[in-house]
Amino acid sequence: MLQVGPHGYCLNYTTCCRPPAAASASAGASGDVALTAVGSPPVALLSAPSGDVPDSQPLTLDASASSDPDAPAAAQRLSYRWECRREDHPAPCFSSAAQGDKDTTPGVWVLPAGALASGVWHAFTVTVSKEVAAGASALQAAASVAVRPRSSDVAFPRGTLSRQCSAAGCSAPHAADQPLTLRLQLEPGFE
Repeated sequence: MLQVGPHGYCLNYTTCCRPPAAASASAGASGDVALTAVGSPPVALLSAPSGDVPDSQPLTLDASASSDPDAPAAAQRLSYRWECRREDHPAPCFSSAAQGDKDTTPGVWVLPAGALASGVWHAFTVTVSKEVAAGASALQAAASVAVRPRSSDVAFPRGTLSRQCSAAGCSAPHAADQPLTLRLQLEPGFE
């Protein structure tokens, strides 16, 4: 008998076991078995810039690539809850009432330029939930990114990141089982 449970399907059946050399049908045992498919939490993916970002450009946080591993692409039924927290909490995340657009595209939050205070770290977290039956525990996952808006009037540091190795060693791809040494050379004026 197939029943729908809180996170999936439940299959109930009776099984019977008999020794191979049993002389009668009454030798052996039987019992009821219930198998329940338990739903998996969704996979939360957040695509966004991180670290220092110019305060003169809009900021797009995109969790639309999140997915429900139990459902085909056409049957995805996810909801998104967004949070912002500044490093100097409880100070508010936003410098004005303009908090961007979270409603036009599910899973995407677009913040207007200048909405966040410059020079302060802001942690954005999206909690992705999938639809479950009434009374079932929530199935959800979260992903986060941290940004620090910087004034566009102040130049962003520029430089070159390179692998440190011998001339012969740098000609081949780096072996994953070996230590990796990197060198950051900042351009003049950013030392």
